[in-house]
Amino acid sequence: MRKVILIVGLLVSSVAFAQPIPGDDDSEDYTHLDTAKGVPYMTLPEQTVVFLLNQVRTSPKKFADTYFKDEPDTKSQECYDALTASHPMVLLEPSRALSLSSQDHASDMGNAGKEGHKGYDGSTIGERISRYGRPEGMFAENCSYGSSKPIGIVKQLLKSPGHRANIMNKSAGFVGVGIKPHRRYGYNAVMNFASDVEDVIPSLGKGFIVEDRPYWSMSAGYLNLPLPKDNAHMGKISMSYLHVDESLLQAFQLELGLHAKHQVVSFNYGFGVGPRAGYFHIGLLVGLGYAHLYEDEHIHGLYYRVSPMVDFMLPWWLSSSWRFFFSAGWTGVAVSNGDYDKVRNLGGASVELGVAFSWD
Repeated sequence: MRKVILIVGLLVSSVAFAQPIPGDDDSEDYTHLDTAKGVPYMTLPEQTVVFLLNQVRTSPKKFADTYFKDEPDTKSQECYDALTASHPMVLLEPSRALSLSSQDHASDMGNAGKEGHKGYDGSTIGERISRYGRPEGMFAENCSYGSSKPIGIVKQLLKSPGHRANIMNKSAGFVGVGIKPHRRYGYNAVMNFASDVEDVIPSLGKGFIVEDRPYWSMSAGYLNLPLPKDNAHMGKISMSYLHVDESLLQAFQLELGLHAKHQVVSFNYGFGVGPRAGYFHIGLLVGLGYAHLYEDEHIHGLYYRVSPMVDFMLPWWLSSSWRFFFSAGWTGVAVSNGDYDKVRNLGGASVELGVAFSWD
């Protein structure tokens, strides 16, 4: 039977601290402490928190001398004494599962203006972690309120014996961090620790978690607008800018339908939602534009489009630099000239498939 130990702690503070400059001592190399550098599921401040946690774990006395020795308040001096008496610990490695569970709880508490370890949806720490991974050994959670600066968050928590014990727990090997706005305190931060954790969804390197990432897409497709005597068939190309931020996709698209007799130009906007991991989104693409068609006479009209859309990364595609984009749906033209004024709407169909590339 697997043994699981749960430790919790929370702290409220209105104090903000200046962020340190890592590696003030040029004779030492601190890069090995920056284990979360560049991971796509943490923001830069969240990565910096991991860097600071590794500083205090590997050199507790030096960290105490740097940040607590000259502070006169009782809690700082208690923290100084505790850290100077501590032994170095192993580095903490970043965890996707622990990060997403931390960020979920930080967003949950921030949006609700609440505090504590019980989620606004009633979830426990273990339940939140289990959405993304399977922890082994101990797991713990620290919550702080009031500071958005990485050094402020870490110092604030170290002054609390319970939080400090979680940070300095020799059994901890992995950590995740979430820093989000809070309706009451301005900001709140959540750290989840575990001895070990296995992701529920296998990681595909940098590709499986996509956060705040831009893509350019090129699509090709088919457009049909039935005319009274015949059909206006044409091929089309679309150029899109896609922006993926956690579970939300936004698409801004220029659509061109091309034929010897018929032309369409349209600007479209799409939005889609999907799982937090960002590996697919389902949504709707809508657009307005201009259509020029020809059948016995020139026809001009307002082109409009409503199409369900989906974008996705294939599970075996090992890079998040590429995505696939597909849409199919209903289109039409509101005719504005000639005898075709009697035919107010020419309804048709549109389908397209494209590929999107990100330079990040």
